[in-house]
Amino acid sequence: MVFRDFRAGGVIGKECDIYTDQLDEFKRIKKKYTDLTYNEYWSNQQNWSLSSLYPERYKNQQEFFEQYFIPLLDQTQYVCDLASANGEWSMKVAPYVNAIDGFEYASGMVEFANKEAEKKGILNARFYQADACALQFDKLYDNFMMMGLLTCIFDDSDALNIVRKVYQAIRKGGHLIVKDSMNVAGEDVIYLYNFLSRYDAIYRSKEQYYKLFEQAGFVMERDTVFHEVDKAGLAFESVGVIWKKE
Repeated sequence: MVFRDFRAGGVIGKECDIYTDQLDEFKRIKKKYTDLTYNEYWSNQQNWSLSSLYPERYKNQQEFFEQYFIPLLDQTQYVCDLASANGEWSMKVAPYVNAIDGFEYASGMVEFANKEAEKKGILNARFYQADACALQFDKLYDNFMMMGLLTCIFDDSDALNIVRKVYQAIRKGGHLIVKDSMNVAGEDVIYLYNFLSRYDAIYRSKEQYYKLFEQAGFVMERDTVFHEVDKAGLAFESVGVIWKKE
């Protein structure tokens, strides 16, 4: 069954997923079809990587990362990776900086990242379990990474609070690199829930997404589209952006 009019309900995709612009409907569906706790998809992850799921998107993201973020780094810097997942991006940064702290919601991925860093002899990267909504930073960082976090933060006030905390935790002149997916088919916020994997996501419009960072005080330096995808007749983009704290 397919609902083509969002105001009537949503769109059901071919991969056991539903897309809707109705937050109450999204919450009702999740409550009905799962008995797991908040953020259950990520709670169960141990070694999640974009490279195994979407290799082309990963390649484009890596090229953007290496071309525009790595040159901003030097051996004196302290960098933070918020939503560090399995630590792969932090470990790419580690050779170029003094130290990097990774914070990740999924304890399994934190454990994996620390073991992987130790195995590879990367001594200046350390990973910690934390909820981005509750986390308070206790130091200033020269540069910051936040690769995919806001696609998982459903409340706009929580998302803005996270971005503002990051802004306060970056030194003046520092940069923040982000990667998220967004709705490019209109101004609606689209919510996704997959019945099999229990993955969920929020796709804000580009205008709404960029506004979160502009409200916090960031100035955009550059952006690029990693990947475009059509899902159930909807259009989404995976976008990378580098923001600066002036």
